[in-house]
Amino acid sequence: MPTPDPLPSDDELVRRMAHRRAFADVVRRAREARGLSQEALAERAEVSRPTIARIEGSTNTVTLDRLWALASALDTSATDLIRRTELLASSESGTG
Repeated sequence: MPTPDPLPSDDELVRRMAHRRAFADVVRRAREARGLSQEALAERAEVSRPTIARIEGSTNTVTLDRLWALASALDTSATDLIRRTELLASSESGTG
């Protein structure tokens, strides 16, 4: 029987939440910069408006498929969204 994955450390959980919050801010800023409502972004990304709200509220993790859909809906690349997320997360943590 396989052994379960170990639980993440407190530091790892903090890091994950920082990245989730940064990604939420990046998506919200990109949406607002394009003059899109949450509803309009949801339609373009083929997800529900509550899904966009959860992403922007940093309460939802994002799959690769959803990342690519969001990037396309925001007329950018997944790489750009991730790069901006890393920059924001590192600047907020003081490591950038």
